[in-house]
Amino acid sequence: KKIIGHSTALTASMIEEVFDEVSAVKNNPEILQQVTGILTQLITYVGEYLQTEDTSILDQAEKWGETIGYLSVNNGSSLERTLMNMTTYKKQFWRFLDSHSMELQMTITVFADLVLIIDTIFNRVITGFSHAFTVASEQKMQETKDYYLTFSVPIVPIKNGSAVLPLVGEIDEKRAKLLIEQSLTRSAQLKLSRLIIDFSGVYKVDEIVVDSLEKLILSLGL
Repeated sequence: KKIIGHSTALTASMIEEVFDEVSAVKNNPEILQQVTGILTQLITYVGEYLQTEDTSILDQAEKWGETIGYLSVNNGSSLERTLMNMTTYKKQFWRFLDSHSMELQMTITVFADLVLIIDTIFNRVITGFSHAFTVASEQKMQETKDYYLTFSVPIVPIKNGSAVLPLVGEIDEKRAKLLIEQSLTRSAQLKLSRLIIDFSGVYKVDEIVVDSLEKLILSLGL
């Protein structure tokens, strides 16, 4: 209860320690209000869990962490930076407990137990935003792969009505589909009557490669 009752002061100390004076958080009232609300929710989770140890609060904290993770990704923050911030927030709780230990007549054992409980909820928070960073990383890798795939159908004109399509690497289902689509588009643009397909750079010729070749020939009708 005491932690929740001091949420305003705790939130202010967290913001003060994490964000410097030139930070957009401190200089933009709208962002500052958003961050304040986010940290107040974290403080509420910690305070409620210290009182009840209700496991449903851990699930909520993990979801909170996931939301923070996506916000961090969208704002260009790194996983390392986010982890450092979480450590700073956790230390603020420890300091709060320490500063009120005399008032609450807290023994060393009780203090240690409370620190472990706080660690438990922060571990779930970290699980949440780590998942968000993992998902974002996988999406980025897929976007990068898709981007480079668009350049993997290099039709090279050699003379009027003729061109060469040199293929290199592995051809999976996704690339095979792109191969057919882009070959049809480029062949129409170049008004090709002949397309020489060079498969010498494809290190694995399997059913997908053979099937895509047959479909491409039938589709082109050259």
